Amino acid sequence: MLRYMKRMQIVAALTLVLAAGCTDRGPNVPNRPVSEGEIMEELDHDFFQELFLQIGRNVSTKGPRVPLQIKMYTPEGSIPWIHGGQAKPVPLLVLLPPQDGKAYYFFDHGLKQLANELIAEGAIKPMAIACVENDPIFGGYFYAGLSAPAGYYDTLIGNSLLEYLYNNTLGILNDSLPVGIGGVGMGAYGAFRAALIHEGVFSSISVTDGPLDFDGPNGDGGFVGLFDDALIEQGLLGGTTEDCTITSTWHCDLEGFDTLYFVIDSLGFDSIEWLCGLHRFDSLWECDSLEFDSLWPCDSVEVDTAGDTVCVDSTLIIDTICVESTLVEIDTVCVDPGLDTVVWRCDSLGPDTVGWQCDSWVVDTLGDSVCVESTAVIDTICVDSTAFVIDTFCAKWLPIISDTVCVESTLVIDTTCPPSWRANFDTSGAWHLSRLFIGGALAFSPHDTLVDTTGVYHITDSGTTGEGEYFISIPESQRFTIDDTLTLITEVVKRDQFNFDFHLPFDSSGKAYNLIWDMWLANNLESLLNDNPDALDGVKTWFGTTKEWVFGNYHEQTDSWAKTLLAKYDSTQVQVREYSGYPGNPATNDQYIYDLMREILIFHSKAFEED
Repeated sequence: MLRYMKRMQIVAALTLVLAAGCTDRGPNVPNRPVSEGEIMEELDHDFFQELFLQIGRNVSTKGPRVPLQIKMYTPEGSIPWIHGGQAKPVPLLVLLPPQDGKAYYFFDHGLKQLANELIAEGAIKPMAIACVENDPIFGGYFYAGLSAPAGYYDTLIGNSLLEYLYNNTLGILNDSLPVGIGGVGMGAYGAFRAALIHEGVFSSISVTDGPLDFDGPNGDGGFVGLFDDALIEQGLLGGTTEDCTITSTWHCDLEGFDTLYFVIDSLGFDSIEWLCGLHRFDSLWECDSLEFDSLWPCDSVEVDTAGDTVCVDSTLIIDTICVESTLVEIDTVCVDPGLDTVVWRCDSLGPDTVGWQCDSWVVDTLGDSVCVESTAVIDTICVDSTAFVIDTFCAKWLPIISDTVCVESTLVIDTTCPPSWRANFDTSGAWHLSRLFIGGALAFSPHDTLVDTTGVYHITDSGTTGEGEYFISIPESQRFTIDDTLTLITEVVKRDQFNFDFHLPFDSSGKAYNLIWDMWLANNLESLLNDNPDALDGVKTWFGTTKEWVFGNYHEQTDSWAKTLLAKYDSTQVQVREYSGYPGNPATNDQYIYDLMREILIFHSKAFEED
C-alpha cells in the first residue's frame, strides 16, 4: 500500500492542518490570500437555461439570481493581458468538489501553490484548472441533469461550461487543446458521468473515493447498506420518532339503570305470602232431613149448597224443605286481597245464626201461611284468628339519581400516531447522509420534472431584472410523473411559485424501494456505460482510493467501479492508487487531498502530452 512521503516543508505544513472529519468536505490547508493574477475570480456566471429553476438560484421572485461560482487557476505564462500578462492557450482541467464543496475547495487545499510548484519544477506542463462549486443547498445533486430543481448538469458540465470558458477567459483556452476532468467524493461521480454522456470531450479522468457504484459489486452494497443509516441518524428508522398512542374506549349501544341506586315507589305482595282480605263461601251446607209442606194446593173451588167454598180440583205438589242441616265444609276463596301491612288470619270458622229465609209464602186450605220456597241463610263468624304480617316486595322502582349503566357496548380503539417518517424527514445540515440522498432524489427521482415556469424572472445581460414568461423544454423521455407515494417527501422545498417534491429510494424500514431505487440504478455509472459502451475508449483514468474512507461506502463503490473498468481496459488506461493515512491520522475523508492533487496534476499533464 502506497504511503505518500513528503519533503520536510510539506510535512510541517500538514501538521498544522491535518484533522479528522466526518463528511465529504472541509479544508486542511490554511486559507492564504490568493493573487487575482493567478486565480481568475470573475468567472461566476448565471447559466440560466441549465440552472433556471435550481433550488437556491432564485433568491426572490424578482432577482438577483445567484450565479454559479467558478474559480480558475491560470499558470504564470498564461495570465491574461488585462492582468499584465500575455495569454497563451493551455489545456484545461475541470475539478468538481465533493458534497458541500465550494469553488475554492481545491484552492483551500493548496491547489494554487501546488500547481505553481509543479510547473516550476517541470513536473507538469502549464494548464488552466477550473473549479466549479457544488450546490450549497443540499450539498449537491451528483452533477446530474434530470430535473429542474437539481439543474441540468448533463448539459452544463460537458457543454455549456466549456463553451463559456472558451469565450470568457481572454484567450487562455480554446477547444483545440485537450480537456481533463476530475472530482472528489460526489465530484468523482460527476466527472465520470460527464465523460460518459459527452463522449470524446474529456481525454482524462481523475477521481478519489466517491459514489461510483450505487449498489456495489454484488447489488446489495454501496448505498443499499446506508439506507437505514440515513433514517437512524434522524431517529426515524421504523416509521416515526415516537410510539403511537392507543386509546381504547367503550361506546354504549344500550343504557339501563344501576340497581344499586333505586328506591321503593310502590309495594306488592310476595307471591309466596299472599293472605286473603275478603272471603266468600261455596257449598257450605248439606241437608240432613226433608219434610213435606203444602202438598195439595187447590186448582178449582165451588160453593156448595150450604154456601161453603170447597175445592173441587187439586194437584199434588211436593214441596220439600230442609228441617235439619249440617255444616259439612267451609270452602273459602279469596276475591280481593288487601294491601294492609297487618291482617288477621282466621284459624277457625263457626256458624252463627244459621236459618232459613222464606222466599215464597202461600195460604193452605186451613188458612195457614206456609213457606213453599226458602233459602238457607248462613252467617259465619271467625272464632279463632292470628295476626299476620303481610310480606311485601317492590312492584315498581325509581332511581334516586340518574345513574345509568351500559348494558350493551362496543369497544372503540383509537390509534393516534405522530407524523410519519416522511413528514419528519429533515434536511438539516447536520444530517450529511440524509442530505446526500435528498440531493440524489431531486436529481434521479423527482416527483415530476415537468414544472410550470410561468412568472419566473430572468436577469438580463445588462444586469437589470426583466419580467416575462419563460419555459424550459423538457423531453418526455426525461419527464418523471410518479403516482406512488410510499417514499414521497413533500414540501421540503416550497416557494411561492414552485414546490419540488421527490421520492427517496428506501422505505421506512431502510429497505430499498425498487420502484424508486431502479431510477437511481439507471443513473449508476455501470448503467451509463452499458448505454454507451465506447464512451471511455482511449480515455485515461486515475483512481485514488483508501480503505480508511468512512463516508458513503465510497471506497467499496470506487473499488467496484475501478474493477469494472479494469475488466474492460488494461492498466495503462486505468490506474489505481491505494493509499492510507499516518498513525493517529487515518485517511477517513479528505485529509490527504493535497497529496492526491500532486498525483492528479501529474497524471493529467502526462495525459495532455499523450493526447
